[in-house]
Amino acid sequence: MKITKDTLVVLDYRILDQSGTLFEEGKGREATDYIHGYGELPAGVEEALDGKEVGDKVALDLTPETGFGPLDPELILSVPRAELGEETDVAKGDVLPVQVADDDGNVQGEVDMVVVEVRPDAIFVDANHPLAGQSVHFEAEVVDVREATDEELASVHEHDEDCNH
Repeated sequence: MKITKDTLVVLDYRILDQSGTLFEEGKGREATDYIHGYGELPAGVEEALDGKEVGDKVALDLTPETGFGPLDPELILSVPRAELGEETDVAKGDVLPVQVADDDGNVQGEVDMVVVEVRPDAIFVDANHPLAGQSVHFEAEVVDVREATDEELASVHEHDEDCNH
């Protein structure tokens, strides 16, 4: 079966950052799966995988535009120190789990953000993807392709509505 919209795809993959250092990989039990055609992977990756079959491999270099996006300075956020508690020890480079809420204040999930600056009154965290603004190398092998179930498709559509796409 070929990868087309509404197929569930399982990939063994590797991502190398712009310096050639392994950023992330998934093989076997650590493989990733996604439903093709919904932007769950960077646009350049989905485009390269379109029409591929089990056993096919892709290797591509992604620019920020086709990969993880440009670095957005507006996603450097200030968190008042009081929100973390006075006894919380935080240093530059630490990763903090931050709750993400919708416009009504309902918690939608949690995102890891990197601490980029620490001041006595505030902590600055970066909400950009860690690879934002970088050109990266992506390699993958298609491990499985099948039609996504109605439940899996509903989950993707629900996620799209939550994200206001």
